Formats: sequence, C-alpha cells, structure tokens
Amino acid sequence: MWNAALTRKAACLSQRALLSTVSAPKARLFAKGTGLYGALGLGDNLSNQSTFQEVLIAGGSEVPAVVGTGWAHSVAVTESGKAFMWGRPHDFTNILRLNRIEKVSKSLAMLSAKISNSFVFGNVFGYFPVPIAIENLPPIQSVSCSAGLTILLSRTGELYSFGYNRWEQCGIPNHKKDILEQPQQVLGLPACVQVDAGLQHVLALSKTGQVLGWGKCNRGQLGFGRTETTHNAPVKIPISDVVVDVSAGFLHNAAVSEAGDLYVWGKGMSDVVTNKMGMLQVADVAWEPRRIQLPRGLRATGVFCSNFAVTVRAHDGSLWAMGMGEHDRNANPSPVEVTSDFVAADGSQATVFDSVVLMRKGQTHVSVHTSREFVAAPPATAAAATAAAAATDSSEPAAVAAAARYRSFEVVLHRGEAYLRPLSFEGLPSQQTTTTTTTAAEAASFAVVDYSSGWKHDLAVVR
Repeated sequence: MWNAALTRKAACLSQRALLSTVSAPKARLFAKGTGLYGALGLGDNLSNQSTFQEVLIAGGSEVPAVVGTGWAHSVAVTESGKAFMWGRPHDFTNILRLNRIEKVSKSLAMLSAKISNSFVFGNVFGYFPVPIAIENLPPIQSVSCSAGLTILLSRTGELYSFGYNRWEQCGIPNHKKDILEQPQQVLGLPACVQVDAGLQHVLALSKTGQVLGWGKCNRGQLGFGRTETTHNAPVKIPISDVVVDVSAGFLHNAAVSEAGDLYVWGKGMSDVVTNKMGMLQVADVAWEPRRIQLPRGLRATGVFCSNFAVTVRAHDGSLWAMGMGEHDRNANPSPVEVTSDFVAADGSQATVFDSVVLMRKGQTHVSVHTSREFVAAPPATAAAATAAAAATDSSEPAAVAAAARYRSFEVVLHRGEAYLRPLSFEGLPSQQTTTTTTTAAEAASFAVVDYSSGWKHDLAVVR
C-alpha cells in the first residue's frame, strides 16, 4: 500500500524520464516576468518580459528537467542531474528595497539594480545574470526555492541547502550567519522523497512517510503549538499517519495521508474564523495539524500550496481549494470544489480534471497542466456571448477569440468559489494559446514538462 502511494508522488518525475527515452523533442527552458533581479537568466537584459523568452543552460548543452523559482532567483535541474542557478539566490533585504523603489520609479529601480549588481556580482550576496552550475553536489532530482533560499533533493534522498539563513531556514545548526553561500547537507534526516520551502521554513517527507521541518515557526509553521522558537535542525511534525505528499505555503502547510486525509496547519488554516471590521473573514492560526476529510467520501491524493491557499487533488480527479481568497481576502476554512468552464477541443467528453498530468505549487497560484487541449465552453445565451466577446478586450471576431485553446490553467479562489483560469504561454515555439489558423499537428506537439511560478517571474520547461 505504502509503496503504491509513494509512487504517485514520483509519477511526474518518472513521466519526464520516460519522455526523455522516446523520440520526443528535446526539452527547452523559457522565462517571463520581472527582469529587475536577474531571475530570468537573460544576461544583462533586466527588462521585464511579458512573453516567454528562451534560457540556455550551459550554452544549450544541458537539457532542463525540473525548475524552481524563488523571489529573485531561479534554479534548474537538468536531465543529467546537474543544478544551475541564476539571479540573486542569497538575497532578501536588497530585493525588498528594489521592489519599493520600483513602485516609485521603474527607471530608478533599473538604475539601482544595475549599480547594486556591479557590487554583488559573484560574491557572497551573489548576482548571476545567466545560469551557472552549483558545484560540489551529487546528482539532483528536484529543487524548491523561496525568498533567498534553495533546497535541493539528491537522487539518493539527501537534502542540500544554501541562501538566506536569518531564521535558520537552511537547517545547518553550526552556521550562525545570515547567509549560507555554498550548499551544505542538511543532517539529521532519513532518506527523503520530497522537499518544499515556505517563506522561512522548510518541510521534508521521508521514505517512510514522516514529515520533518525546520526554520521559523512563530505562526505554527512547524505544527507543534504556540512558540516563537526557530529550529535550526529537522524536527518531526506531529502527524501520526503515514504521509504521502506535503506542500509548504507562505506561513502554512498541508499534507496528505496514505488513507487520503488532508492535514493543514499554520497561519490561516484554523477552522476558527474572526470577523474583522464587519467586512473581512480571517481564519486564525492552526498551531497543530488539523485533519480534514474531503466531501462525498473522497480521498485526497495530492496537495499543492500557493502563498495563502491550498489546492487538493482527490482520487476521482476533482480539485478542491481552501485558504484565503485571492481578491476578497476572505477565509475559506473548508475545501471548495474547483469548477471549470472549459470543454475538450476535440469534442469529446473529456474534462480538464480527468486530463491532468502535472500540478505545481506557485507563489500566487497552483498551476494545472493537461494532456489535451480545451476551449472555453460556449456561452449559454446571446447576452452571455456578447459579454464574453467584450471580455476578450480584442478587436478579433468573437468566433476567433472563442477558438483559443489551452492546456494549462491556474486555480483561483475568490468569494467562496474556486475555478480554473487559463495560463498564457505566449512566446513559446509551439503556442499553447492558439487560434483557428494554427494546425492541429502544431498544437498537439506542445507539452509542459515542468512549470514554476515565483514571486514575479515564471519558468516553463516544454518540449
């Protein structure tokens, strides 16, 4: 039972490995978003990119497999097991300063970034405009990034960390400085199958189904009651069940047990909700893991956190979301079923939910990637059709706009409802968002291998 459950978590990596052994196109890496911090890996070009731009690793000789995005840096793991980083992988405070400047003046922020880059290039604070190899590591299988923090999982189950360490989130007890420049192994851990970084804390899942954590815990991040103490070494999270999946949010966490129960803890994960100023519903801190059973007797099989919310996948393929609403900021202490307004482009009865092949946590949203194309469901009335055409904000005919096809979506939680919103992949060599002029063969050639959404930038590995 346990081995079968554990295999589910490795399915995405196994799928990527399988794809690399068959006659599939070579995977390529693309980036978009804010360029100010160098996290796009485009060299001296610090301009923002609204469409995906290709990022070459080792001049194109290394093939990307898995990616991670932090606040101002990125990491890619290649098919050969090497890890590469770029941007500002050790920085946190300077990033916040640049962000404040950018809100006042983009041009001044750009000038400040270029000046600061010249001082920190390659030193302990680390500014790297293009991907560079992370040295002295064994073969790596996955990576998780946060605010100036990088955690790498080796193929044999060891963890390595480096970056910002103010709250001891690197998990290295004998390192007392705020910056850990070079990767060091996190000791005191059994062999692990998964790692995930929150803002200033980290979770790891062992092969035997134990959840361990370290770092800051002033908002219940480590799940063992009210405490201001940080932990510089792994401690066991108090969940007695065998766990098969974990995910870390900003200041909260979630886990799924082998039996299919959901556990949540940390800020905003309590079922006690307070009314603030008669307008905002705010959930308290869940200081210890809270067990939740999905409606209709469904069993949870996977869990994915964004900054303030949780998305759960059930055994029937349905998705459920809980946590803080994206725009209204109201608490949703119980899971809400995610709905979809998209139908299969080939006219079949397939749904987004039974076509999912990959899900990834993100800073703002959880992303959902499918094996087939979907289009927006036809509006039910003429009035709805007019509204839909207006919503496209386009001069194109409504029929063309309605023909846009999507394979990837993000989960939105708002006003007590959860729904899917399509992701834009503009700029990729095979367009994900296509019109009727795109051939079926061209559309069918597109596949997402991995995807990561950081604070202000996104990475996509596609083939």
